Amino acid sequence: TMSLYNYVPRKEDLYELMVDLVADEHELPERPSGDWRADLTGLAHGSRAIMRRHPWMSRLMSAAYGFSPNSMKFLEYSLWCLDPLDLPYGQKVELVAMVNGVVTTYVANEIETAERTRSLPWSAEREQEIRTAHLAKQLATGRYPRLAAAVAAESGPVDMEAVFDRALSRVLDSFARG
Repeated sequence: TMSLYNYVPRKEDLYELMVDLVADEHELPERPSGDWRADLTGLAHGSRAIMRRHPWMSRLMSAAYGFSPNSMKFLEYSLWCLDPLDLPYGQKVELVAMVNGVVTTYVANEIETAERTRSLPWSAEREQEIRTAHLAKQLATGRYPRLAAAVAAESGPVDMEAVFDRALSRVLDSFARG
C-alpha cells in the first residue's frame, strides 16, 4: 500500500484522480439542446448512473475534487447548459452544486439501503414486512396522526425514481423563478 505514495503524495490526491477518471464517463453531447431544464435533468440522471456504477463515488463527492480536468469539463458543460437561464454565474454554479447534491444524496441512500439489506439474515421482502408491521402498530396508537395521514395517502410502494425526479424538479423550479 505504501508504495502507492511513491506516485501520489497523499490519499486525497488519489481520491481526486479517482473522481477525475470517473468524471470522464459523462457522455456529454456536442452542445446543449437549449432547454436548460432538460439538459440538467439529463446530466443528473447520467451522474446518478455513474455513481451507481461506482458506489464509492458518493462518499468522495466534494468541492475539493471539483477542479480536475474532467470535473472542470463537466462543470463547464453544465454552465453552458444554463446559458438560457437569466441568472448570474454564481447562482448557476449554486444550481449545479444543488443538483449534484440531490444526486449524491439519493445515490448514497440507495447504496446504504442496498448494503444494509444484503447484511440481513432474511430477505429484503421479509425486512419490508417487519418494518411495515412495526409502522402499522405505531400508527395505530394514535400518537402520530400526521404520519398516519401521510401513510394513508400513499397507494402502494413508493416509486423512488419518481421521488428522485420530483426532488430534482423542485430544485430546478426554485432557480427558474430567479
